[in-house]
Amino acid sequence: LASWCFFRGSPRMHSWLKSSFLKTYIEKYEKEKGMTKRSKAVTIALMWVMLLFSSLFIKDTLTAYIILPLLGVVGSATIIFFVPNSR
Repeated sequence: LASWCFFRGSPRMHSWLKSSFLKTYIEKYEKEKGMTKRSKAVTIALMWVMLLFSSLFIKDTLTAYIILPLLGVVGSATIIFFVPNSR
């Protein structure tokens, strides 16, 4: 997503992102026009782990118990339904 936004808004930032540690992932996504089902599963799992980790440090219960899980559901649905599957 960041690569796409940078590509549209700033070619210089897009080039910088492609030269970072994410280079292989971005090039694979662009080459194959999507993500494998395994990549999607790993991405969603890591996202949920980070959301859980974040909720441990948030003192506000509304944020920890309502907003973070809602963001997780929206993020998961976006990856599952809107990111195309590659071969």
